[in-house]
Order: sequence, then C-alpha cells, then structure tokens
Amino acid sequence: MSAQPAYRYDHAYRHEAQPVSSPDFRVVPGRRSEGVDPLILRGLRIALALVIAFTALGCVRIAFASATVSASIEGSQISADIESARSTGNSLEVKETTLSSTQNLKDYAKKNLDMVAPASVESLVLSADVVATDEAGNLSLSKSLSVVAGE
Repeated sequence: MSAQPAYRYDHAYRHEAQPVSSPDFRVVPGRRSEGVDPLILRGLRIALALVIAFTALGCVRIAFASATVSASIEGSQISADIESARSTGNSLEVKETTLSSTQNLKDYAKKNLDMVAPASVESLVLSADVVATDEAGNLSLSKSLSVVAGE
C-alpha cells in the first residue's frame, strides 16, 4: 500500500511510557531575602545621574573649546592672508610707479635696448590725399613721399 492508514491499531504496543523526571531545582523552606536597601539604590541612581550629567557637560565644554580653537586658527590665517595681500599691493604700487616714470623708461631704453634720443626732430605735415599706389595697385610709400616733396 502506498498511503498511510487513517488509524493505527497497534499504537498501544508502540506507546512507551515516558520516564518521570525530577525538577532541576529544590525548594528550601525559609523566609524571603529583602535584597538591596532602597536607600543604597537611591544613592546609586543619584550617583549615576550625576556621572551622566558631568559627562554631558564635559562633552559640551570640549565642543566649545574645539570650536574656539578652530575659529582662532581661521582668524590668524585670514590675518596672514590680509598681510600678504597688503604687501603684494604695496610692491605692485611701487612697481607701477617705477614703470610709469618717463626718466626710468629712458634709462631702460638706453641700458637694455641700446636706444638713444634723436639728434634732430622734424615734422611732416601731409595734405588731404597724398597716398600713391604702384602699377599693381599696392600702396607705395616712396611714391607718396615723392608726391609730398614735390608740393
């Protein structure tokens, strides 16, 4: 048969008696112990609350101290940056004054560029249209100067 029968007739023979085990504890006659004194418990609770409060205050104090130190460091860094910017501005102002001086420009041109002042100065006044072109249609300076000289 492939299925289990709905009711077994041999269960009485298979049923084994369960051994009765004794409990793992014993009862000792006597009175109940009172435990810890309530005054001691109250004192421990108050002490624990004080420890927690002082710890929290210490953490807050450390947080304020670290914020103060970081603000001080940032302030000194900003002061150093301001001083650096001021000294750079002063040096740039001196350099601008030096470079804009005409005497310094003349000295620089003589020393470094071997330039000298001209011996004589002449002015050339051109009439309205003195521009001349060559045969190819390009502008010619020599022809323009000869036109000016011919006038």
